[in-house]
Amino acid sequence: MPTFNLNQDMTFLEVMKRFDPKGNLMMIAEVLRDNNALLEDLPFREANDRITHTSSVRVSQPAGRTRRYNQPVLPSASSTEKNRDVIEMLEDYSDIDELLADQTGDVGGLRSSEDTAFVEGISQTTGSRMMYGNNAVDPDQMTGILTRLDAIDDEFVLDAGGSGSDLSSVVVVQPGINQVYGVYPTGSQAGIQRKDLGLIPRWSASTDGARLMVYSTQFKAHFGLVVENPKCIGAIRNIETAGSSNLFNFEDIIDLKVVMKNGGKNAIIYTNRKIFAQIKKAALNRTNVNLTMSNVFGDGEMPVIDGSPVRLMDALTFTEDEIT
Repeated sequence: MPTFNLNQDMTFLEVMKRFDPKGNLMMIAEVLRDNNALLEDLPFREANDRITHTSSVRVSQPAGRTRRYNQPVLPSASSTEKNRDVIEMLEDYSDIDELLADQTGDVGGLRSSEDTAFVEGISQTTGSRMMYGNNAVDPDQMTGILTRLDAIDDEFVLDAGGSGSDLSSVVVVQPGINQVYGVYPTGSQAGIQRKDLGLIPRWSASTDGARLMVYSTQFKAHFGLVVENPKCIGAIRNIETAGSSNLFNFEDIIDLKVVMKNGGKNAIIYTNRKIFAQIKKAALNRTNVNLTMSNVFGDGEMPVIDGSPVRLMDALTFTEDEIT
């Protein structure tokens, strides 16, 4: 008998979980939904080289030469280097057995319910890649922010002093074109694309000629990250999220912003829920003028450190290894 990898497909039991005793499709509590604010804040542009993007950064500039009267001066020039960033291509399919879907009496509702999960899952993968993607390890991945900030330098990467493999990071970004931005393939568009393929046959991989009619939806997300100006990103690494030492110190944000472009103007701070809670509790105490609460984006108050809003980034984990 042909097999169709049912563990990857919608099952009868799963369908029954989504309908109440009267046969109505229930609203699903999306407890797996994450907040990854960087995906909202980052501007996107079309890549300049199909599925890669090339940018240039200036690495030296003329300083001028001291001269005397009648003394010739040699000309000078600046120098640049090119950076090439890879665009990652995520793709997935939602296939639901025609018979199974038809028997629910609400094919559209069932498919829409499942589509929501695919969009959220791909969004979470995108958020994770924006932080931890590593093109050097996997050539199909983009390179994330923390992969670029993987060594303590006491300027753009500060050390909170934690040790072990249960650490976290706070990331500071100055989003903007020509600074830090996302890219998508030439001739494409940003975001997650959903395509309804309708009712199509799916062929068995194990039995020649066996097929299954399925309602199929295709999902695609093609994205990359460009750090055109390296001074527009920074991080505080090796932060303990429990205990009483080597925790997040908001004063480190001030030290970090000082070395960033224009003193960290328009920088946004990203952190996970545990550190976000620590910051919010401290801000509500209102004992320091550099740590406040403000309705920066018009959708509710959030902590602000030295003029920079603090945003949730659930993709930042609590299981980072110590870096040196």
